[in-house]
Amino acid sequence: MKNLLGYFIRPLIIVCVATLFVSCKEKQNKDKDIEDGLVITAKQLNDKAPFMIDQVTRIDSTVVKNKEMISYYSILADTKGVDKNTIKDVLIKSMRTNPETAALSESDVKFTFIYRDSIGRHFYTTSIQSPDLK
Repeated sequence: MKNLLGYFIRPLIIVCVATLFVSCKEKQNKDKDIEDGLVITAKQLNDKAPFMIDQVTRIDSTVVKNKEMISYYSILADTKGVDKNTIKDVLIKSMRTNPETAALSESDVKFTFIYRDSIGRHFYTTSIQSPDLK
């Protein structure tokens, strides 16, 4: 099931790239700018949701609370055999090595990913914060 782990990375990249601009704001209004940027991004994602972001992953909705972006996904494939213990590590590694998302390590934003399986049962939840990226 190693190939299925790649599908957990794509949602991260989509959300992080969509919020990349918040890390480039002026320092003086940083927190407000970040929160505003996350809210705008969540609205844009929700306006299109639900939608497929790859062959097996659907983004269902996104909410923002206090510089935390919470995204809900459905995995429309068999999740048996996926090692849940490696998913967060794979997501963090991808985020650290991707130049487009590396800038978010200084943004003090928390990303929470909630995955459901193909019949709507909770499959996996993880959160990634800026200290995880250093």
